[in-house]
Amino acid sequence: MLRVGRPATMNGWRSAAKPEGRALYADTFTAMLQVMEHREANGSPPDVAAAAIARALTARRPRAVYLCGKDSRRLAILSGLPAPVLDMARRRVFRLPAPGSLAS
Repeated sequence: MLRVGRPATMNGWRSAAKPEGRALYADTFTAMLQVMEHREANGSPPDVAAAAIARALTARRPRAVYLCGKDSRRLAILSGLPAPVLDMARRRVFRLPAPGSLAS
């Protein structure tokens, strides 16, 4: 059985951050968490990963990489992009502000 859970950093970020950091980034971080929670809730079930693992274990000649899940191909393509383009894509997906916009 595969079980999907949240990383501890998502649950305890408020207690780990300094007060000035929380004040500066709380709204942005909360918005990013909402996007992540929505994507997690609408993602592929663990059975999809389990099926890919079973295929890899029983293949006569296993591949180096098995893509599985709703966004796996899109993420694989994005991983090959230059860092600035990938950063821009992440900002759009997670609705993050432009670099330097939070500076006082």
